[in-house]
Amino acid sequence: MRQLYLDTSVILARYAPTDEFHRSSKTIIGCVEDGSYTAATSVFTLVEVSSVISRSWEKFRAVRKLSKDEVVAGYLGRIASIKNLAFIPAGGEGVLKVGGVEVLIPLLFEIALDISMETSARTLDNIHLASAIMCADVFKRKVDFFITGDKDLLKKRAAIKDVVKASIVSPREFVRVEGLGQI
Repeated sequence: MRQLYLDTSVILARYAPTDEFHRSSKTIIGCVEDGSYTAATSVFTLVEVSSVISRSWEKFRAVRKLSKDEVVAGYLGRIASIKNLAFIPAGGEGVLKVGGVEVLIPLLFEIALDISMETSARTLDNIHLASAIMCADVFKRKVDFFITGDKDLLKKRAAIKDVVKASIVSPREFVRVEGLGQI
């Protein structure tokens, strides 16, 4: 079974009908839930979702009058309950030597730091890339597709592909390549 890595943008698009990748993200997550694929994302996805939703919670609260906390908790609950979606943790601590000083650092951050100069990606993007690497190297679930709606990552896909050893695709591209129906 093929392993997918879902960037936060894919998960957010699933629940945002106006997002350009909504339909394809909904299709992808549906395929993950029905067992056609397995998927992983970083635990930091939960932090990113909470941040995004809390900044614009009023547009997400639907018809009922809900508080910000209720809206955020609802979205986090939806995401945490996606079947066949694993959350890659920050990992145990490693030791980073910086200027003769040893700093304890989570394994995920150590990997993100190691790849940051190769990718020139933003901090949270490097966390996701490092999570995909951990998924393969630590949890032995080789990532076949890193799916993202992040335009910056998609522009850098050639360099990033060598780093994560997976195809970097948008949700729409994945649906088309896999023949998953209309997008």
